[in-house]
This record gives sequence, C-alpha cells and structure tokens, in this order.
Amino acid sequence: MNTQQSEQLFEVSRKKIPGGVNSPVRAFGAVGRTPLFIKNAKGSHITDEDGNTYIDYVCSWGPGILGHAHPQVIEAVQKACADGLTFGAPTRKEYELAELICEAMPSIEKVRLVNSGTEATMSAIRTARGYTGRDYIIKFKAGEFGYMLTDRPGGRDPRRYSMNENCTLRVLRHRYAQHIGAPLDSVTGELIFDRYDAGDPVCQRLVAEFFNGLGHGLYNLVHIFDPQTIFIGGGVVERPGFLTLLRQHLAWFGIADYLDTVSHGNDAGLIGAVYHFNQLYRSPDDDRH
Repeated sequence: MNTQQSEQLFEVSRKKIPGGVNSPVRAFGAVGRTPLFIKNAKGSHITDEDGNTYIDYVCSWGPGILGHAHPQVIEAVQKACADGLTFGAPTRKEYELAELICEAMPSIEKVRLVNSGTEATMSAIRTARGYTGRDYIIKFKAGEFGYMLTDRPGGRDPRRYSMNENCTLRVLRHRYAQHIGAPLDSVTGELIFDRYDAGDPVCQRLVAEFFNGLGHGLYNLVHIFDPQTIFIGGGVVERPGFLTLLRQHLAWFGIADYLDTVSHGNDAGLIGAVYHFNQLYRSPDDDRH
C-alpha cells in the first residue's frame, strides 16, 4: 500500500506542530508506523492523501456515528453558518442544546459546554476541589481522561482494575517505605495500590487507614473514574455490582466521585454510557456525569 503522501506530510508537519499531530492519540506510535493523513470521507469510508480508502471504525472517536458528510448534517451546518460562525456571546442555541441533553439524561441537572474532553476533565477537577475543599486525585489505570491525566499502560495489562496516584500521597508512601525499609523515592502510590490489588495485607491496612484519614479531612482526594476504556487496550467492562460497591466505599469516606464518559458518551445509546453500564442494578437518580 502506497502511503508516500502521508509520510511526507507527517515529516513537514513535525517542523511546525509538536510531534506532527495535534492530539497524542493520532501519532500512531502504538501502531508502529507514521499516521495516515486523511483527505476526505463519505458515509462509512475514509480516504487518505494517497487515495487509499478504508472502512472507518474510528468515527472521529465518537462524533461521526452518523457517518461522514451525511446530507442532513451538512444541511444543518450550512444553515447555522448562514447566521454567523461565532459571536463571543451567549446564544439561544446553547440553551436549547443544554435542555436537550438534560432531557435525554435525567441525572444531569446542569451542563457546561466545552470544546474537548480534556477541558471537561479539568473543569470537573476544579469543581470537585472547590466543592470538597480537597486537593488530591486518584484515577483508574488505563483510563482516558484527556492528555493531561491519561495513563498509557504500555506493556501493562489494562484489563485490571487498579488505582494509581496523580498527586504525591506522601504520607501513605512514607509509612509503607518505613515498613519495607526502602527509600521514599522508590515507593510510589502506584506500587502501593498494585500490591493492594494483589492482596498484600500491610498495603490493605495502610490504604484503609489512608482512606479513613481522607474521610476525616486529614488528607485530600477527589476521585475520577472512566467505566470503560475505549481508546487504550480495547474495552474494559466492569463486573456487575462493581460501580455500586465502589461508590459505597467512596461515600463511606466522604469522597466525591466523577464518572468520566467522554470516550464513549452517547455511543452506547442516547441516554449515555452511565445508564447503559448500570441500568440493571443502579438507580438513574444516583448517576452523576
């Protein structure tokens, strides 16, 4: 297959764009080759600059669920463009879109519209810190939370449910380092939680004490969770009851939790991924996006 044009475009793009792409997931590093540069698309097929045509299973990571260049979508976009592209001021259409989202997903009471999943995650963290008065964050390994918080597992198995640190849990690290007689720098939060998952009784006791401390305001933590990792390592579907048990534990310690469904959004259905994963044993009133 000839991809000479894509390779040349990637080479010149690297001179003006860091890494040659505007999102790390487009770099094709894990694929083992240079990325394909797309020229156009129609329906379920996409064509690169060299004229190669492919069935598009990516669908622009979700938004292309109706296919490319759908006539009704084009008509709606052209009609909107005729009224002007951007105003730097609020519009009626923003409210109408927010109202449609809230109607589709009753658990959503208010909506802040943003430009990317990364921006949404950063806004959620800021909101959580303001609401709880806490600073630390933990997240699940191999989840996609935007380019600032994504943990690329590499050769690790993304099918395991495991937490890793985003901010330094110095107190927990210091206590475990003392127990095993190791330098503090050699003990990471990820190491502790990995051993916790493996059933290490010392780690389980220390983590339980740490979470109890969080509940009493001795330490600080906010929790963000992506129930299915779409971008990295394929899908990871939680065991029945897992989310319910997780949220019970977090509520016990007074920890706020946030379900990040940016990666799959409405691909699972108009009501959203949260309902799709939990409709058999969760109340929609308990779900918060």
